[in-house]
Amino acid sequence: MVDLDRLQRAYDVARGDLIAAVTPDGHWHGELSSSPTATATAVCALSLVQRHSAQGPGGFTDAESDAWGRLIFAGLRWLADRQNADGGWGDTDCSPSNLATTILVRAAFSLTAVPAGHANLLDRARAYVQQAGGTSTLKKRLGRSSLWSVSVMTCSALAGQIAWNDIPSLPFEWTAAPRSWRRALGRAGYEYATATQVALGLVRFAHRRPLNPLTNLLRRFARQPALDTLEQLEPGGRTFEAIPLASLAVMSLAALNQVHHPLVRRGIDLLLTTARPDGSWPVTANLAVRNTAQALDALAAGGEHISQLDCLAWLLAAQQRDPRSSAEVAPGGWGWSESEHALPNSLDTAGVSLALAHWIDNDAEADTDRLREAARCGLEWLLAKQNDDGGWPLLARGEGRCPFDRSTTDATARAIEALVAWRRLWTASDTDEVATLPFPTVVAAPDARVETAAAGELLARISAALTGGLSYLAAQQQPDGRWLANSLGNPHQPREAGALCGTARALAAYQALGLEKSQAAQRGLAWLVGRQNRDGGWGGRGDAVQPRRKRELVSSVEETAAACEALMSAGDNVAADEVLHAGLNWLVDATIDGRHREPSPLGLTFGHLWYYERLYPVAAAVLALGSYLSRARRAETHPKIALHSGA
Repeated sequence: MVDLDRLQRAYDVARGDLIAAVTPDGHWHGELSSSPTATATAVCALSLVQRHSAQGPGGFTDAESDAWGRLIFAGLRWLADRQNADGGWGDTDCSPSNLATTILVRAAFSLTAVPAGHANLLDRARAYVQQAGGTSTLKKRLGRSSLWSVSVMTCSALAGQIAWNDIPSLPFEWTAAPRSWRRALGRAGYEYATATQVALGLVRFAHRRPLNPLTNLLRRFARQPALDTLEQLEPGGRTFEAIPLASLAVMSLAALNQVHHPLVRRGIDLLLTTARPDGSWPVTANLAVRNTAQALDALAAGGEHISQLDCLAWLLAAQQRDPRSSAEVAPGGWGWSESEHALPNSLDTAGVSLALAHWIDNDAEADTDRLREAARCGLEWLLAKQNDDGGWPLLARGEGRCPFDRSTTDATARAIEALVAWRRLWTASDTDEVATLPFPTVVAAPDARVETAAAGELLARISAALTGGLSYLAAQQQPDGRWLANSLGNPHQPREAGALCGTARALAAYQALGLEKSQAAQRGLAWLVGRQNRDGGWGGRGDAVQPRRKRELVSSVEETAAACEALMSAGDNVAADEVLHAGLNWLVDATIDGRHREPSPLGLTFGHLWYYERLYPVAAAVLALGSYLSRARRAETHPKIALHSGA
């Protein structure tokens, strides 16, 4: 059983922390972990720009070069202090070592020729790389020709640590083709990283020409056009929101003696503005939009009056309305931050759309027209992104030829939740008639009948999209009942799989559709029940099937909260209830002890890139504990509680 008094106490603690994190502007900024991956690539970029700018005519001042030098030294000191006991580096300061990051850090020290400052640091790093299998293992783990594996190997080649012929070539000649051709060739999924991919391809071509004479000739002629069109191929500067991608583009162009290319200047500006006082860099500046949407979702689950918060205008202003978007869909999506450079994506667009639905549920009179119109644009964006297989990709609609246009469980499930929420709001609950919708940018309705017809067409498209999304989820369920996520994984689990978060997200979609009793949902719940750790939680370093040593059985707040939220849909399943209560008790204890302030590295499984965000576990605890309390209040017919700043 769960002690509701203790659960309320834990909820008040987590809720107080979440409310206290609101910025003066009324939203949640959060704090991303510093990243050895981002720091190493930033150091490499600044080092190569500094080296090559000194070899040619002006453009950069001595003062600028001195500033870069200070950042380089600070970054190397930060990296030296965070080497793991096995000699490698992980993607965060609490992540296990991995081959890619360790190779990047070695390259940073080699390119700068700065003494490590710690005895045997580079010898231990070299031993780790050799023991881990070196370049051949890296290619196997990340994919031989994947953008990230080529990126890591290019850094190593620029540092003189591997030969250029070990690196697969990246084609860049397609940048001169029309966008429709690029989509037909399957390049659309890479467009957000065009600058990085083209720069990597150019520097590889400069050091190792293709053996095929026709390919060699084509790339010789395409080299200058590719350099000339880089700026136009990066609408809104999408690459320059992600620090590793920007750094890779900068270092490659610098190595080509293109230090005065406009992209180099823009990349340097990004590195200067995102460097932290301790010498490190995060993978991106912030996840403010994602954090704000998650915070609103969590507070709404607990029955809070979120309309008392002053973040709606900020959230609506963060919607991407730039028609120059690289995707051939109407503007209307949201990125992970409020920056104009943040790439609109399915997860954040669905998350914000769901938060806006909560807002209307909370206060139907709150700027209704503007809110509904923003939501309509967001859902139109989502509908246009759906792939032919019924699922949603993270970034770009496509045929699954790259990780960014491939449908994923987590993006699909989140899109389903948002579409269901707005279909309910746009449908009269008692008559099932279509509600009136604002369509100022779609039709100029001469009368209400035309407007209602347009609304009906949108609802029909939503229904068809939901059917396709459900089919995709059914096809993605694994034989043992789980689903795999791509946006959140666990570096401590076998193959770093994101099964816990993927299964919890899929079950939320089934619940939104009213299918929590379906065979697929029950199989997913059974898998989740069977994966509970011995300490009562989920995830972390624990694994019920392959138990580790007792000292490593430490669950994570994020994954435990996700599992508990999913199990609340189990209904009258006695076994699931017992597991849920054990999980909630673990979460209550962890929150009261303050462990909800200790984030876990949960990252992008498709690129094996890991990060943590300090607000993730706080919002996750508020969501799970608040959901359970809200259900208890409804059962006891308790009224809503008012939202205020105190705990």
